[in-house]
Amino acid sequence: MNGPGLLRTIKDDLRRWTSLPLSLWGRVDVLKMNVLPRLTYIISSIPLQIPQYWFQEINTIFSQFTWKDRKPRINHKKLSMPRRTGGLGVPNLYLYYLSYNARFPIVWGYGATLKKANWDSLEGQIITENNKSISLNSLWYSPKSNLNNP
Repeated sequence: MNGPGLLRTIKDDLRRWTSLPLSLWGRVDVLKMNVLPRLTYIISSIPLQIPQYWFQEINTIFSQFTWKDRKPRINHKKLSMPRRTGGLGVPNLYLYYLSYNARFPIVWGYGATLKKANWDSLEGQIITENNKSISLNSLWYSPKSNLNNP
């Protein structure tokens, strides 16, 4: 199924499920367990450039379902924060898109020399091979964290 057809199916499903007696957390879990896998399959299969308005439309669909077609009471950015930091963990599909598409250039560039597929070994291998003091954490789309302090 292609992207617009999938989006239409997801809209129809969420429209049917809006009337279900789910809590706010239950609605977020429906997005995570049912809708997110369908969308990530499309964006992870082929490295395509997806326009920004598509992600905005997805966020609108998520917001309408989360708030039962009422006016949102909490900003989507705050809802997208992880639960441990006060958010509800609503999926941010754009961040998934960036991470899936970052993997292709890395595999193409270092595919023959990769020993493991985890980020720690990959980052260490890139630093030692190139003898540079860079890390994958320094990329512009990576969340900033202090790796020196445990």
